[in-house]
Amino acid sequence: MVSIIISKTQLPLWQNKVPDMIYKTIKEEANIKTRKEVESLTRHNCIVIDAFCDVYGKYLERCEYAALEELPYLFRNFYSVVQIPIYRNCRNPETIKLKEDECLSFYKNTDVYKEVEEFILRKRIRRG
Repeated sequence: MVSIIISKTQLPLWQNKVPDMIYKTIKEEANIKTRKEVESLTRHNCIVIDAFCDVYGKYLERCEYAALEELPYLFRNFYSVVQIPIYRNCRNPETIKLKEDECLSFYKNTDVYKEVEEFILRKRIRRG
């Protein structure tokens, strides 16, 4: 499984009050210079996850604005974090959207194709 950090507020993750210490740690560990570069890192980047966990606990249990979601490792490069608007300026918390077609195409003719296909089908059934 791979952990992905998402916002559980109406704001995108990086628009919440993320402590400067988290930005500083990520910049140092990832050897980058700007906040914009920090914000462009993938949400499953272990440096990002570790920086948040150092401040808020192993499962972000002390974080009011972010949570960790789990996804099978095979999907680590086939997701996006989306925030669906409810109306005008009000949004749902962030969720993970699988890039299903891209993923199925990538794993076609491999030993794991059936596993990937079954996971996607189960996910669709749960969504309704």
